[in-house]
Amino acid sequence: MKSRKEIEAKFIVADLDEICQRLLDLGGAVVVPKQSERNLYFDTPDRKLISGKQVLRIRTNDTVRMTYKRQEEAFEDRTEIELTLDDATEAHALLLALGFELIFACEKRRETFELDDVLVMLDELPFGCFVEIEGATLEDIRKASSRLGLDWQKRVRISYMALYDRLREDLKLTTTEASFEAFNNLPPLRAENLGLVYATQNVKSGGITS
Repeated sequence: MKSRKEIEAKFIVADLDEICQRLLDLGGAVVVPKQSERNLYFDTPDRKLISGKQVLRIRTNDTVRMTYKRQEEAFEDRTEIELTLDDATEAHALLLALGFELIFACEKRRETFELDDVLVMLDELPFGCFVEIEGATLEDIRKASSRLGLDWQKRVRISYMALYDRLREDLKLTTTEASFEAFNNLPPLRAENLGLVYATQNVKSGGITS
C-alpha cells in the first residue's frame, strides 16, 4: 500500500497524435507504452463518496489496483491511497459485500510519457481524447502544459465520471458503462457535447472519434 499527494491537471484535445509529436520534439520519452485499461468506480447507496469529493476505484491493465482519492482544496490536488491486488473480480466482490455499489465503468487507452519533471498521460476514452499532466507542483504542471501548447485556462476541472454523466443526460444514454463498443454506434462527438473547450490552440477538424 502507498499513500501520497497527487497533483495533476487534464485537458481535452481533438488530436492525441499532435500532442505525442510535441512531446517527442521536446525530448519526452515513453515510460509506459499504450495499453488498454478498465476502470470500475464504487460508492455507497447514499453516494457518500461523491458528496465528499472522494473516489474508490478498481483499475485493471497489466496490474490490478484499488485506489482511493480525496480531493483537496484545489481540484488538481488530491490525497491518494493505492493497493496492488491479485484479482479484480475478488476485489469487486469484496466491495459489494461491504455495501458499496458499482456506479460507473469506463474503458481507456493510455500511453505515458516523461517530460523533464512531469508525467504526461495521453488518454483515449470512448467519449474523447485527454491529456493528463502529473508533477510535484502545480507550477511544474502549468509550465509543461504551456510547452505542449495547452491553454491552462481551458483545463478540465471535473472528473471523467462527471463528464460522462453530462453526456448521458445530453444523449439520453441509459447505461452507466462507457465502452468503446457502445460509442461506435454513436455519431462523432465534440468537446461541446461535454460542456468543454479544446485546450489546443490549433484544433484539427473532424471532432472527437472513438
